Amino acid sequence: MALLGVYFLVRGVLSVVVSPSFERFMADVRSGALDYTLLKPVDAQLHVSTQEVRVWKGVDSLLGLGLLAFS
Repeated sequence: MALLGVYFLVRGVLSVVVSPSFERFMADVRSGALDYTLLKPVDAQLHVSTQEVRVWKGVDSLLGLGLLAFS
């Protein structure tokens, strides 16, 4: 049960931050907008990885936390 909770927790975090950001990263590469991101005086890898957040997909994280608390 705890392993399933950890799975849902990690999957939720990835679907909230990482997946949308990488989708936008690929679109920026295709359109050429990534050049502007690379010219900014911030860490480009961190900025690209956390550029877009979809909070409503955090339900998986809450489900994972619930399963961990239950187990």
